[in-house]
Amino acid sequence: MGIDAISAFMKQFGFGARTGIDLAHEKAGVLPSPEWKRARFRHTTGAQKWLGGDTISVSIGQGFNSYTMLQLAHAVATLANDGVAMRPHLVRMLEEAGSGRRSAVPAQVSGRIPLAQANLDVVKRAMVGVTTEPGGTGVRAFRGAAYVVAGKSSTAQVAGLNGGRYKHELTPEHLRDNALFAAFAPAAHPRIAIALVVENAGWGSAVAAPIVRQALDYYLLDRQRPPGSSAALHAID
Repeated sequence: MGIDAISAFMKQFGFGARTGIDLAHEKAGVLPSPEWKRARFRHTTGAQKWLGGDTISVSIGQGFNSYTMLQLAHAVATLANDGVAMRPHLVRMLEEAGSGRRSAVPAQVSGRIPLAQANLDVVKRAMVGVTTEPGGTGVRAFRGAAYVVAGKSSTAQVAGLNGGRYKHELTPEHLRDNALFAAFAPAAHPRIAIALVVENAGWGSAVAAPIVRQALDYYLLDRQRPPGSSAALHAID
C-alpha cells in the first residue's frame, strides 16, 4: 500500500487531528507521513527521510503512531456509524444566565467517509469474531454478555527491545506494554463506542477487555434499571 495510502485513509477517521470536543487542551496526536517526518526531524541530519521500515512499523500500529483514546473511540464510532463521523461533545444543554432559557446542544455531523458497505461489513464481522469466535482475544471477557460486542484488543509496546524478547515480569513497570481494547455495541445497532487503555499493564485482552465489559454492562444494562433496584453483578471467569 505504501505510507501515502495508509496515511490518507487514516486521516479520514480523524487520526492526527483534534476532534473538536468541547474540552480545552485536546491533543492532536501524530498521524505519520513523509511530510510529518521531514518537519519533525528537520533539525536532525539524516533523519528526515522516510524509510521502508517506517512503513512496516506504522502499518501494525507501532513506530511513530501516537493517538489519544478519544481519537480511537471516535474512529470506532465512525466505523460503527458506516462512515458518518459525529463531533463528540460533553455539554447537552446551554442555559442563559439572565433569562434561564435553555437550549439543547444538537448532534453535529463532522464528516462522511465514502466507504463500501461490503468492506465495512467485513471489518464489523471480524470485530464481532474477536468477542464470539473460538480463539478470539475478547471471548473470555465477553462470555455470557446479554448483547453482541464488536471489539479489538491491542497490546502496545512502550519501549524498544533492541532484538531481545519481552518478559513482562522482568521489565520495569514504566516500560511494560500498555493494554488497550476498543469496541462498539450492540454490534447490529450500535449505541456506544469505547476505547480504553491501562498503562503498563500488559495484555489488552486480559486487562483492558474486562474493564470495557464492565463499562458496557453499565451503559447498556445497569443504568436502565429502575431507581432502587439492585444492580446486577457480572462475573468474568
